[in-house]
Amino acid sequence: MIKHREGDTQGLQSKLYENRGLEFGAYRQYVENHWDGESDVLFCHDDTELSSRSALEDIASLNDMGVDQAYIFHDEADEYINGGAHGRGIWIRGTTLRDLAADFPADMENTGTNIGLTAQRGILKFHERILTLSKNAGVIAIVPQFHFAHRGRLHETMFVYRKVHGPVLGGPVHVA
Repeated sequence: MIKHREGDTQGLQSKLYENRGLEFGAYRQYVENHWDGESDVLFCHDDTELSSRSALEDIASLNDMGVDQAYIFHDEADEYINGGAHGRGIWIRGTTLRDLAADFPADMENTGTNIGLTAQRGILKFHERILTLSKNAGVIAIVPQFHFAHRGRLHETMFVYRKVHGPVLGGPVHVA
């Protein structure tokens, strides 16, 4: 496991790296320093929850389906909100990853900016590159047992926040 900050890894072995490139930087660091050069890989954020181990079997079956790379989403709403591509859950066939390994796409200039267009450069670089490798890459896999948190928080109750940019529908919200 590659991580950018200290924290409990639930007993999994981990290596701490400088936060360069956000999640795609961590994925790149894994490929460059730990990947065996042939195995399929499931990349995901550290704030991902599995409600069932069967999710891992479902994801492993992507190989048998002929998929070369898939973005993992909890449901169609999650996919829609993320525009069909994100870095929170990605599965890549080993042979496809081999084609990316020499220069795994990531915005290594980003040292922690996780909002706005700057935060999106890594996924945009990755998505653009992966689509050039295979017609079976860039696909969507809906895996309901995967729950992705937002900023380390899985949402089970209502919460209120203000977006930094963009309109607030229905007028201003006053949050203490």
